[in-house]
Amino acid sequence: MTDQPSPRLGSVKTAAAALNQLPFAVAALEGPDLRLVVVSEAMQRLFTVRELSAQPLRELIPELLGSTLLERIEEVYRTQQVFYGRGWRIAIPQQDGQFDEHYLNLTFAPWYHEDGRLRGVIVAADQVTDLVEARRGAERRAENLRLQYLHTRDILGSLQGAMLPRGLPILPEVELAARYVLAEVDDAAGGDWYDAIALDDGRVALVVGDVVGHGIDASSRMARLATLLQAAILDGPADPAEAIEKLDRFASRVPGAAATTVCLVILDPATGRLSYCTAGHPPPLVVRDGADRGHYLPTTQDPPIRTGGEYHSREARLERGDLLLLYTDGLIERPGRDVLQSTLELVSAAAHAAADTAFQQSGPERLPDRATGQVVELLTRVTGYSDDITILAAHRAAPVEPFHRAGVAVPQIVPDWRMDLDAWLRTLGVDLTTSIAIQHAVVEAVTNSIVHAYADTAPGPVAVDALLDPTGVLEAVVADHGRWVVPSPSRAETGGRGLPLAGALVEELRIDHDAEGTVVTIRHPVRRPAEFGAEFGARRGVEITIPEFELLQDGQRVVVSGPLDTVTSAELNRVLRHVAGHSTQHLTVDLDGVTHLASSGVQVLFDALERSRLDGQGLTLHASPGTPAHHVLELTRLPYS
Repeated sequence: MTDQPSPRLGSVKTAAAALNQLPFAVAALEGPDLRLVVVSEAMQRLFTVRELSAQPLRELIPELLGSTLLERIEEVYRTQQVFYGRGWRIAIPQQDGQFDEHYLNLTFAPWYHEDGRLRGVIVAADQVTDLVEARRGAERRAENLRLQYLHTRDILGSLQGAMLPRGLPILPEVELAARYVLAEVDDAAGGDWYDAIALDDGRVALVVGDVVGHGIDASSRMARLATLLQAAILDGPADPAEAIEKLDRFASRVPGAAATTVCLVILDPATGRLSYCTAGHPPPLVVRDGADRGHYLPTTQDPPIRTGGEYHSREARLERGDLLLLYTDGLIERPGRDVLQSTLELVSAAAHAAADTAFQQSGPERLPDRATGQVVELLTRVTGYSDDITILAAHRAAPVEPFHRAGVAVPQIVPDWRMDLDAWLRTLGVDLTTSIAIQHAVVEAVTNSIVHAYADTAPGPVAVDALLDPTGVLEAVVADHGRWVVPSPSRAETGGRGLPLAGALVEELRIDHDAEGTVVTIRHPVRRPAEFGAEFGARRGVEITIPEFELLQDGQRVVVSGPLDTVTSAELNRVLRHVAGHSTQHLTVDLDGVTHLASSGVQVLFDALERSRLDGQGLTLHASPGTPAHHVLELTRLPYS
């Protein structure tokens, strides 16, 4: 550069000195080939591995070929539009052949001659690597804290769920459902609770309570009070006022229990008669079958727990088809609504849910499921909610029809009876795990009759009868008129696993036999899970389809789908023998798609494992955790992956 004075800017040398003292890097690229003609010392320091000289940019820094950065510079030359880029990541080559990562704030601007003709592009790059790395470090720390927070919330949520009932009993003449919604996003534990207790005399106690406060302390108090009230109810006589009086006395040992509110209803599903007590709690809401509005039952005007005063019971009656709702004040004390307005909205929402007119799309088929989901959604979707919400619904429904099948004890009856039993259990709302256990036990008992009861004679009759008792226990009876076969030690090696396996899956399995035949009685409690949280999901129920039996061979993998029972096990046995006889490679049997694994199927798998061990061929059974096959393989101790 020459040091000729300029009337406006002074000397070029002075300008160059000022350019080199800028805190950011500058370069000027001239012509369509973007030849480097000006470079500041800061720009040269970025590229310490090479001397920046007057060459086209593509030749000077070949690493830029095909890069977005080069495309942006060329675009500025072509369009004469300024480009700004923040925090661009650029890898700059070093002497050892490695690349050094930098983050730059970039400005690419058109460069003009004095007469206005385009001359090239001016590049300015501000080093922000330290700032970006500091921000990234802060983001990583924030993410770690977020994950720790979510983990803590999950633990608190699990604790909260463990403190509440594991489910609601499935009863023959009343359908139940509940939903629990926590108000505070920063607190996964609250003080609301619900309960449904099937009593020995056929009645059911329905409870909704609300402990003052939020967080783990309120949740702990809630758990203690819920347990105390349950004990008071079961201690009898089951009168609501007497049970709450006992709770009031017991609660003196629970710090912070004062001002807890409770609504206790004891319902006789057979007659519809109910008695209730509202200890400082909002009154129950009833929607009559076919009515366009609901109504509140009169409050008993009793005080909250540990605030002094007496407790009283009132009576009412539910007709067939009526809906009863118990709830906490979080449902009516919503932001922007006064209590009167909210109580009227609750009546309207309950009636619309009962009539299935709340939304254009139909809701769940079971009325209590529809009511607990849609009422909360209708009331909170606009206003939100500032307190925990609990809602418990009871629908006095028509009695559940018992299950009955009878026929001749031949293998062909098993698939149809199993599917019929599955459909009946689904109409009751039995959860999948419990349904699998009950189906397995019943099918094993039927299979036992088919295989052993008439071993020396022509096949005779066998029957299955199942019903719900008033305490929420499902009882299934499998009866035949054949001869009981005493299990022998030798049979234990090759079979006879069916009934012991079934007994391990259900709460009670009893075998009675005499000259008239054998009766297998299976008893198992059935419950429905409550909904936890404000995710309402699809409003229409999902129909569960049980797949038909299918075998697919993919190389050295046999995939089994559907029921593996006394009929289909023979087909699996044939396929496994065929594959083993035509290959010496290791074989895998995938059981993830199996919906029912009977003892006959277990026997086929056991035999296949034994053959592979003796032949040295190798066989692996695969069953993912939580699948029906996984449960059975765990019980039978067959090796699997």
